[in-house]
Order: sequence, then C-alpha cells, then structure tokens
Amino acid sequence: MTTQPHGKAGRRDRVGMRFKRLFTGWVVVVLACAALVTISPLPAAAAGYGVPTTVSSNPNPSNLGQGVTFTATVDSITFGNVIFFDGLEPMNAIAVLSPNFGTFCDCVPTGSSSASFTTSSLSGGTHLITAFAVGAPSGTSLSDPIVQTVNGTTTTTSISAAPSPPTVFGQGVTFTASVTADSSSAGTPTGSVQFTDNGANIGGSVTLAAGAASVSSSGLTTGTHNIVATYTSDSTTFLGSSGTFSQEVDMASTSTGLTSSANPAVFGQPVVLTASVGALAPGAGTPTGTVTFADGTTTLGGAFLSGGVASMTTSGLSVGGHNLTVSYSGDGNFNSSIGTLTETVNKAPTAAIVGSSANPSVFGQAVTFSATICPLSPSSNPNQLPSGAVTFTADGAATPFDTETISATSAPAGCESATSTAVGSLSVATHPISVSYLGDANFLASSGSLAGGQVVNKAPTSITLSSVPNPSFFGDGVTLTASVSVPPPGAGIPTGIVTFTDGTTVVGTSPLSPSGQATLITAGLQVGTHALVATYGGDGNFLSSTSTSVSQLVRCMTVLTGRIHSVLVVSGSTCINNATVNGAIVVLPGAALSLTNSTVNGAIISVGAKAVTYCADTLSGASLISSTSGFVLIGDNGDHGFSCGGNVLRGALSLTGNKGQLELGGNQIAGGVSITFTSGSGPTVGNAITEIEGNRIWGALWCAGNTPPPSDNGHPNQVTGPTFGQCDAPHF
Repeated sequence: MTTQPHGKAGRRDRVGMRFKRLFTGWVVVVLACAALVTISPLPAAAAGYGVPTTVSSNPNPSNLGQGVTFTATVDSITFGNVIFFDGLEPMNAIAVLSPNFGTFCDCVPTGSSSASFTTSSLSGGTHLITAFAVGAPSGTSLSDPIVQTVNGTTTTTSISAAPSPPTVFGQGVTFTASVTADSSSAGTPTGSVQFTDNGANIGGSVTLAAGAASVSSSGLTTGTHNIVATYTSDSTTFLGSSGTFSQEVDMASTSTGLTSSANPAVFGQPVVLTASVGALAPGAGTPTGTVTFADGTTTLGGAFLSGGVASMTTSGLSVGGHNLTVSYSGDGNFNSSIGTLTETVNKAPTAAIVGSSANPSVFGQAVTFSATICPLSPSSNPNQLPSGAVTFTADGAATPFDTETISATSAPAGCESATSTAVGSLSVATHPISVSYLGDANFLASSGSLAGGQVVNKAPTSITLSSVPNPSFFGDGVTLTASVSVPPPGAGIPTGIVTFTDGTTVVGTSPLSPSGQATLITAGLQVGTHALVATYGGDGNFLSSTSTSVSQLVRCMTVLTGRIHSVLVVSGSTCINNATVNGAIVVLPGAALSLTNSTVNGAIISVGAKAVTYCADTLSGASLISSTSGFVLIGDNGDHGFSCGGNVLRGALSLTGNKGQLELGGNQIAGGVSITFTSGSGPTVGNAITEIEGNRIWGALWCAGNTPPPSDNGHPNQVTGPTFGQCDAPHF
C-alpha cells in the first residue's frame, strides 16, 4: 500500500499529480538564447521536488475586478511550465518558465527562471495562491502559498417606474432597480433585490440580471407609496445597498352604464334596471359602493354594487317616455360617474273575460253577464288597475244592450269587473254574448266573448189535473181541467196543447188558454175507475210535463142485478149487471143505461138517452137506439181499451140519429143492422168516427147519413146479407 504524504508534501503530491495529467506529452521549448549561455549547475531540489519555487502577486491587496499578476520564480535556470492554483483549482492553462536576465537583451541570466499569469476575475475575499512548476533539469516543485486579498466594491441602487407617476388605481406599474458598482471597481453586481411598498414586500426577492431587477404591481392603493429596493449581494465581491422612490396613485375614473330588462315596456311590467360600473383605462379593478336610480328628478331607489353591478326592479313607471339615470357615488379608489337611459312605457294589454250568472239558462230566466278586465303579461303588478267602461252586446247587435263602469267590487285580485243588468228576454237558442272594454290612459282596449255563448233552453213546466164531479154518474159529463205553470227560474206563459188520457187511451186534447189552463168535458166514461192524466206537449219555449194520475170514479145511481120479470123502465143512470130481464127495457130520455153480462128476453128501446152501453150481453129481441146525446158502445173489438166484450143480438139492431158517435165491435148479430145519421164524437180521440168492426152479421148491413162515414178500422166484418150505402165496400 502506498501511503499518501500529509501536510505540504501531501498537497504537493496532489497538485503534482493533477499537473502531470494536464501536461502529459509536454515538450520543453528551449529559448534560442539559452544555447548561448552556460548553464550553471542547479541546486539540489528540496525534499526531492526540485529547486525551491516562490509565488508573488501584484497588487496585493487588490480590488474586485482589478487585474492581479501572479509570478512564480524558480531558483535556477529552468525551462518548463507553471500552473497557478487558487486553492485546489487551477487558475490558468500554462505559463512558460523563462530565465531571468539582468537587463533587456542581456544574455546573462540571473540564475533564476519565472512565469507570470494575470487575471481580473478574482472574487472578493481572500484567496490561497500556489504555483506548481515543472522544469528541466530541475524537475517539479510547489511553492509555499500566499494569501491574495480582494476587497469588495460599494454599490449604488436606484429605482425607476414605468409609467412615471402619478398613476391611477388599478394601473399596472413596473419598478426597476439598477445596481451599479463603484467607479473604481470593475464588474457587474450580482445577487437579488427585494422591493417594498411602505414596508410591505412586493412579491419575493428578484435576482439581478445585468445589474437590474424589476417587479410589477397593479394592486397599489390610492395615495403616496414609499418604494424601497434593497440590494443583497450573493458574494463578498459587492456590498449591499438600497434606493427609494415615491409613487403617487390617484383615484381611477369610472364609466357607468344603465340597461333595462324591457325597453319598451308596458304599464305595470316589472322592469329590472341594471347599473354596470367599470374602471376606465388605464385604471383597473372593480368599483364598490352604491348607485342611485332616478326617473328625472324622482329617486327610484338605491343599491349596493356587487362585482361592479347593481340592480333594482320597478313596475311603477307611467305610460310615456322616461329619462332614467343612475349615479355612482364613488369610493376610496374610484371617482363617481353617471349613466343614462331613455325608457319607453306603452299601454298594457288587457283581457276581457265574459261570464254568465247561469249558463245554460231557461226561457224567461233572468241572467246577468259579467265582464272581468285583467292586465295581461308582462303587466303583472300595476300600481293602478284598469278603469273605464265596458259594453255588453248580444247576438252581434249593432247597439249594446248595456254599458257599465268596471270596479274592483267582486273582481278577482288584480282585475276589475262589471255586471250587466238582468236580461230575461232571451229566446230559446244559443246567443253570442260579447264584451268590449274601451281602455283608459294606461291600458289598451280589449274584447271578449262568452265561451260557447249563452245557451237558453226551454223552461220546465208543471201541470196539475182536476176532474169535476168526482165521482160522477154514468152518462154525465166530467169536466177535466189542466193547469200548466212555469216553476222558477223560468218564467212566461206557455202555449200549446194538453192531451187528456184515460190509461193508455187518449180522451181528448185542448189548447191552453192565456191563463195556462186547458179544459175538456167528456161524457163517455164507462162505469168503473179511470186513471186520468193530463200531458202538456210543450212549445218553442217550454218543455212538456205530465200530471200525476187522477182517479175518476164513474158509477150508476141505480144498480140492478138478478132476475127481473117485467118491462124495465130506466130513468136516471142505471147499471144492470149480471141480470136476466124477462121483458123489454125502455130507456127514458135523459137516462143512461149500462147493460153488462146480462140477458134480456125482450126488446130494448132507447130514445134521447144520455149514453147506452151493451157489454157481453145476450139480447133476444130487437134494439132501437136513437137520438142518444152521448156515446153508444155495443161491444168492443179490443182496440180502444174498453173492457167491453162482444154481445149476441138475436134480433135486428137499429141505430139512428145518435149524437155521440158509436162503437159496434165483436158482436154476433142474427138480424140486420141499420146505422144512420150518426154525428158528433165519442169519448176518446179514437172514437171520432163511427166504427163497425169485427162483427158477424147474418142479416143486411145498411149505413147512410153518418158524418163522417163509418169505418171498419182495419177489422172487416163478416156480413152474410147484403151491404148498402156507406157500408157497401169490399171486406167492410
């Protein structure tokens, strides 16, 4: 193992090794004049390193940037090179050793050699300088070190601003610090500069570049700012320094704009007024404070700025043009300013809504119509509601039927309304109803129609029926009286026809009188109980109605049953039921006979009776019925609702001059039949003419002078004998 020497010897070894690496292949240059001198014997090298070598510097101490010459001297005539070291770092490439001569061009050497190196790049402070020589024939040698002192230089720091003061709030300013060294020193200061504003740092420290450092700021408040730049050197070469600068910052000018959410707007429309306050260049930032909105000389309100913007909402602008202003009051950094806007407010649209107190209504019902006038969007919160008049028109008439003034009474919130006078004269139909609002200073006119029109239906009616007398006697007339009324809300006087029915059989009809009554006298009701009903058929304005049933009892004064063995004389109203009469029956004038399910072994003679009825009887003798004032019923073929079975008549039947028509149906008649000069009408509508139907007649059938002519009503008779007159027709 090789042990490295310590101390000076060790340092020499390290430097020597470094030197040998730098100068591998080095060639000794021998000066031309060296050949002319006699080389003196060289002294022995100290410690095996060659002849002693010394190093010197000039000047020492020096100033930063000042040139310093270092000289290495070898105490012999040696040819070679020298490297100067600052600590362990080489300072130069190669300095050539040259013999020292006594005088210029004196070829007599002094007995030593030297090499020099000059530099001005030494940093400030102390430097340990050594010289390492490699020569021939002396070998290598390392000088003892010397201390070279380099004094640092003073500096001056100055500040400039761009742009030059004064500036305004928000305007960017760049401060530049220029650091220069004392004029007696060379070099450019390095290090950093810290800027402060009234003692507060402006950012971090800034490294010098070519002796200058800059910082920018746009956040300076208004007022005077004491700007200080403090230079701190990064070596001992330059001394620190500082400079000051006064920066004046004024308030920035502003621009205020005013906008409207709706222009033009309509009366009552909420309008959002927005003020935008901004800094005018070169100022920057966001103004704070308050703004005041005004309409001419009238203050509308104020608001605080947020992000440079403030708003307020108003819906109270009147119809017309408005010179609106917004005034910004300024703050500590910004000057005040004013914005203007011309706002136009037009009349607001309206809607006319038509209502009816009753729709549909009925004829005669009094109906009122309402007109509701409401502002339309965007007019949502007017400080004054519509006013003025509305007109009401029906059926497109040129002239309104009413004019009213609208008010808030009974109107929905935010609207005004009016109600027409009551109208009860509308006919049954659908009537277009329209309303026209005439407008006012703030609201436009409008019109509206009743949806679907006013529907007027027929009015309902109510009918009552009375019968007099009740009970009644067979053959006597019964007066039926129907009274038709109009229950509310309908009104008026019904017209038309009332139909009277007995069960399903139509008894008769009668027109209503102006008092709403209809009367029918019927004398043809058969013995028994009758369900009488009156039905009103309605008219163009009124609905039909039906009365409740009235129970009418028809009875006889005298009722005979059993066996009768003599001639029977009938006077008054007489019922013979389930009897056997062994003799003739004579019906006196004005009397009435109801013969039911009985047997008569004799003739029946009736002249001038009120009514005569045969039902399910057997008669042996002839029958003569004449001049009857009421209905004559001899059997029924089942088509008119009479509960009257057919009869067996073994003798002839003569019917003449009867005034109430007659019904002859479903009978078996052995003798001939003669029906003459019948007129008038029967007890029901179905008995308007004489009916001869469904009979079997073995004798002749003769019909003459009947008004109207008789009919078989679609049920032909079986006639064995000949037919004559009005009954002489096929299948009659």
